[in-house]
Amino acid sequence: MNNLTLELEARLEATAIHEAGHWHVSVAFGIPASMKIDVDDEARMRGGWCFRDFRGNRFEAACIGWAGIEAEHLLNHVDRLRTPLLFPLTETTIAKWHWEALYFLNELSDSDRQHIVGHPDTLETCQHAFRILSRKVREIGMDAKLLADRTRIERGQKLAALREFEELKTAAARWAVNPPKISCAERAMHLENYLRNMPADAPERLKFAPLLDCLRRGEEPNE
Repeated sequence: MNNLTLELEARLEATAIHEAGHWHVSVAFGIPASMKIDVDDEARMRGGWCFRDFRGNRFEAACIGWAGIEAEHLLNHVDRLRTPLLFPLTETTIAKWHWEALYFLNELSDSDRQHIVGHPDTLETCQHAFRILSRKVREIGMDAKLLADRTRIERGQKLAALREFEELKTAAARWAVNPPKISCAERAMHLENYLRNMPADAPERLKFAPLLDCLRRGEEPNE
């Protein structure tokens, strides 16, 4: 496993925890949600999402917006691209953590940031999200692990498809330069399979009859 893979693994796990945090607070409010980390056709991870069409009030939206980054800090697995915060996220330091986190709000996604600032009392919503999440730390970790595992499987499948496609391209390029030799018997077999279900008087059967006879005799036809 190289450093790039280690970096991807760390980011995947942090993203999974982030989305699990969103999901748990959404569920606490009774808002339908689902966790997903997008993987594009090039097997690149494009970030996660929890709901596509949010339906809730501003207070609920702000709490859910806080939940992702709070989950990362509660489980001590913060995305490496974020600025480290001086204060830990605990019941006694949450006010200080909140003001510091606000300073680096631009590091969050547009949707998280808009939800958080959409309510006038950012400290109240931050504290409410914390009260929900602090009781669910174990469950968040378990759900994040399941999400990360699903994402690894999806990414592995897309990587395998990409490798297969590249192998086919390489083979096609090689065959274009140096076509493989196919014996007369093999060509006759393929042609027989092609003609098998045609009526005896079918134009295609009559057209290819001389070629089939030639191949059956083991003779190379004149192209």
